[in-house]
Amino acid sequence: MTRLFVAITLDEKIKEKITELYEKFPENVIKAKFVPKDNIHITLKFIGEKRDDDINDIIKSLKHSHDDIGPFSLHIYGVGAFPHSFAPKIIWVGANEPKIEELAQSIDDHLATLGIKKEQKPYKAHITFARVKSVYEKKDVNDIIKSLNDIEIGTQDVTSFSLVKSTLTPKGPIYSTVKDFFL
Repeated sequence: MTRLFVAITLDEKIKEKITELYEKFPENVIKAKFVPKDNIHITLKFIGEKRDDDINDIIKSLKHSHDDIGPFSLHIYGVGAFPHSFAPKIIWVGANEPKIEELAQSIDDHLATLGIKKEQKPYKAHITFARVKSVYEKKDVNDIIKSLNDIEIGTQDVTSFSLVKSTLTPKGPIYSTVKDFFL
Protein backbone atom coordinates (compact mmCIF):
# COMPACT_ATOMS: atom_id res chain seq x y z
CA MET A 1 0.00 0.00 0.00
CA THR A 2 1.16 3.49 -0.84
CA ARG A 3 -0.04 6.69 0.85
CA LEU A 4 -0.71 9.32 -1.85
CA PHE A 5 -1.79 12.93 -2.26
CA VAL A 6 -1.87 15.53 -5.04
CA ALA A 7 -0.01 18.78 -4.40
CA ILE A 8 1.52 21.96 -5.74
CA THR A 9 5.21 22.30 -4.97
CA LEU A 10 6.22 25.74 -3.74
CA ASP A 11 9.22 27.85 -4.71
CA GLU A 12 12.15 27.92 -2.28
CA LYS A 13 11.69 31.65 -1.57
CA ILE A 14 8.04 31.08 -0.60
CA LYS A 15 8.97 28.15 1.66
CA GLU A 16 11.73 30.24 3.26
CA LYS A 17 9.32 33.09 4.04
CA ILE A 18 6.87 30.63 5.58
CA THR A 19 9.55 29.08 7.83
CA GLU A 20 10.40 32.60 9.06
CA LEU A 21 6.92 32.64 10.64
CA TYR A 22 7.84 29.80 13.01
CA GLU A 23 9.68 32.14 15.38
CA LYS A 24 6.47 34.17 15.82
CA PHE A 25 5.00 31.29 17.86
CA PRO A 26 7.09 30.93 21.05
CA GLU A 27 7.14 27.69 23.04
CA ASN A 28 5.50 29.36 26.05
CA VAL A 29 2.43 30.13 23.90
CA ILE A 30 1.97 26.88 21.94
CA LYS A 31 3.52 23.47 21.58
CA ALA A 32 3.54 22.75 17.86
CA LYS A 33 5.17 20.55 15.26
CA PHE A 34 6.31 22.85 12.47
CA VAL A 35 6.42 21.45 8.95
CA PRO A 36 10.02 21.01 7.72
CA LYS A 37 10.83 23.43 4.90
CA ASP A 38 11.23 20.66 2.30
CA ASN A 39 7.74 19.33 3.10
CA ILE A 40 5.85 22.63 2.71
CA HIS A 41 3.31 22.36 -0.13
CA ILE A 42 -0.31 23.00 -1.08
CA THR A 43 -2.44 19.86 -0.96
CA LEU A 44 -5.00 19.70 -3.76
CA LYS A 45 -6.35 16.26 -2.82
CA PHE A 46 -5.48 13.69 -0.17
CA ILE A 47 -5.96 10.26 -1.73
CA GLY A 48 -4.85 8.02 1.13
CA GLU A 49 -3.59 4.44 1.08
CA LYS A 50 -3.81 2.77 -2.33
CA ARG A 51 -2.51 -0.50 -3.76
CA ASP A 52 0.55 -0.10 -5.95
CA ASP A 53 -1.33 -1.50 -8.94
CA ASP A 54 -3.88 1.37 -8.64
CA ILE A 55 -1.22 4.04 -9.21
CA ASN A 56 -1.25 3.80 -13.04
CA ASP A 57 -5.03 4.38 -13.10
CA ILE A 58 -4.60 7.38 -10.79
CA ILE A 59 -1.91 8.80 -13.11
CA LYS A 60 -4.15 8.31 -16.17
CA SER A 61 -7.02 10.08 -14.40
CA LEU A 62 -4.81 12.99 -13.32
CA LYS A 63 -3.50 13.43 -16.89
CA HIS A 64 -7.00 14.53 -17.94
CA SER A 65 -7.97 16.42 -14.79
CA HIS A 66 -6.48 19.71 -15.94
CA ASP A 67 -7.30 19.77 -19.68
CA ASP A 68 -9.14 23.11 -19.43
CA ILE A 69 -6.88 24.72 -16.82
CA GLY A 70 -3.73 26.59 -17.79
CA PRO A 71 -0.93 28.06 -15.68
CA PHE A 72 -1.91 30.70 -13.13
CA SER A 73 -0.42 32.93 -10.44
CA LEU A 74 -1.10 32.27 -6.79
CA HIS A 75 -1.16 35.06 -4.19
CA ILE A 76 0.15 33.68 -0.90
CA TYR A 77 -0.64 35.75 2.17
CA GLY A 78 -2.23 35.84 5.60
CA VAL A 79 -2.00 33.45 8.53
CA GLY A 80 -5.08 31.65 9.83
CA ALA A 81 -6.02 28.59 11.84
CA PHE A 82 -8.39 25.63 11.87
CA PRO A 83 -10.78 25.40 13.62
CA HIS A 84 -10.21 28.92 15.05
CA SER A 85 -7.36 31.18 16.16
CA PHE A 86 -7.68 30.94 19.95
CA ALA A 87 -7.66 27.11 19.98
CA PRO A 88 -5.88 26.12 16.76
CA LYS A 89 -5.13 22.58 15.66
CA ILE A 90 -3.62 23.66 12.32
CA ILE A 91 -1.91 26.98 11.54
CA TRP A 92 -1.72 27.87 7.88
CA VAL A 93 -0.92 30.50 5.26
CA GLY A 94 -3.61 31.33 2.70
CA ALA A 95 -3.29 30.80 -1.04
CA ASN A 96 -5.93 32.79 -2.88
CA GLU A 97 -6.86 32.24 -6.53
CA PRO A 98 -10.09 30.86 -8.04
CA LYS A 99 -8.14 28.68 -10.50
CA ILE A 100 -6.66 26.60 -7.68
CA GLU A 101 -10.19 25.82 -6.49
CA GLU A 102 -11.15 24.90 -10.05
CA LEU A 103 -8.09 22.62 -10.32
CA ALA A 104 -8.78 20.94 -6.97
CA GLN A 105 -12.43 20.36 -7.92
CA SER A 106 -11.48 18.89 -11.29
CA ILE A 107 -8.94 16.55 -9.66
CA ASP A 108 -11.55 15.49 -7.09
CA ASP A 109 -14.12 14.81 -9.83
CA HIS A 110 -11.70 12.79 -11.97
CA LEU A 111 -10.43 10.68 -9.07
CA ALA A 112 -14.02 9.98 -7.97
CA THR A 113 -14.47 7.98 -11.19
CA LEU A 114 -11.90 5.55 -9.71
CA GLY A 115 -13.90 5.18 -6.50
CA ILE A 116 -11.77 7.64 -4.53
CA LYS A 117 -14.04 9.42 -2.07
CA LYS A 118 -15.02 12.97 -3.02
CA GLU A 119 -14.39 15.82 -0.60
CA GLN A 120 -17.42 16.76 1.49
CA LYS A 121 -16.36 20.34 2.26
CA PRO A 122 -15.56 23.07 -0.28
CA TYR A 123 -11.84 23.27 -1.06
CA LYS A 124 -9.96 26.00 0.83
CA ALA A 125 -6.45 26.54 -0.50
CA HIS A 126 -3.96 26.80 2.33
CA ILE A 127 -0.42 25.85 3.28
CA THR A 128 -0.23 24.04 6.61
CA PHE A 129 2.90 25.06 8.49
CA ALA A 130 2.15 23.95 12.06
CA ARG A 131 0.21 21.19 13.77
CA VAL A 132 -0.61 22.35 17.27
CA LYS A 133 -0.25 19.87 20.14
CA SER A 134 -1.11 22.24 23.02
CA VAL A 135 -2.10 25.88 23.50
CA TYR A 136 -0.74 27.40 26.70
CA GLU A 137 -1.86 31.01 26.16
CA LYS A 138 -5.11 31.22 24.15
CA LYS A 139 -5.21 35.00 24.06
CA ASP A 140 -1.57 35.24 22.99
CA VAL A 141 -1.89 32.70 20.16
CA ASN A 142 -5.07 34.44 18.98
CA ASP A 143 -3.28 37.82 19.03
CA ILE A 144 -0.29 36.40 17.10
CA ILE A 145 -2.48 34.87 14.40
CA LYS A 146 -4.61 38.03 14.11
CA SER A 147 -1.45 40.17 13.80
CA LEU A 148 -0.37 38.00 10.84
CA ASN A 149 -3.75 38.00 9.02
CA ASP A 150 -2.49 40.32 6.29
CA ILE A 151 1.18 39.30 6.07
CA GLU A 152 2.43 39.10 2.48
CA ILE A 153 4.38 35.95 1.64
CA GLY A 154 4.58 36.37 -2.14
CA THR A 155 3.29 35.28 -5.51
CA GLN A 156 4.04 32.04 -7.28
CA ASP A 157 3.41 30.99 -10.84
CA VAL A 158 1.75 27.58 -10.86
CA THR A 159 2.70 25.61 -13.97
CA SER A 160 2.36 22.07 -12.61
CA PHE A 161 1.12 19.83 -9.84
CA SER A 162 2.32 16.43 -8.64
CA LEU A 163 1.18 13.05 -7.44
CA VAL A 164 3.18 12.57 -4.24
CA LYS A 165 3.99 9.48 -2.18
CA SER A 166 4.11 9.97 1.59
CA THR A 167 6.16 7.52 3.65
CA LEU A 168 5.44 7.85 7.36
CA THR A 169 8.45 7.53 9.67
CA PRO A 170 8.95 8.15 13.41
CA LYS A 171 10.69 11.43 12.49
CA GLY A 172 7.83 12.57 10.26
CA PRO A 173 6.68 11.98 6.69
CA ILE A 174 9.07 11.71 3.75
CA TYR A 175 7.60 12.93 0.46
CA SER A 176 8.66 11.77 -3.00
CA THR A 177 7.19 12.75 -6.36
CA VAL A 178 5.55 9.93 -8.30
CA LYS A 179 4.61 12.02 -11.36
CA ASP A 180 4.46 15.70 -12.36
CA PHE A 181 1.59 17.08 -14.46
CA PHE A 182 2.10 20.30 -16.42
CA LEU A 183 -0.70 22.82 -16.91
